[in-house]
Amino acid sequence: MSETYFIICADCNTVYAVDESELVEEIREHSGHTSIIVRWGEFKDVDRTEAILEKILKLRRL
Repeated sequence: MSETYFIICADCNTVYAVDESELVEEIREHSGHTSIIVRWGEFKDVDRTEAILEKILKLRRL
């Protein structure tokens, strides 16, 4: 089972949920952007977590 990672990209105004196999490619795509990468091990509710992280991104813009 691979880990789930979230990339919170302020420049793209988006939260991306990716697994380990996609992580390197996504990091390259967001190179130079203001972003945070979060590893979310053993977390089952990926959709809820993504929504929470999107709200954090909105707070940053206030």
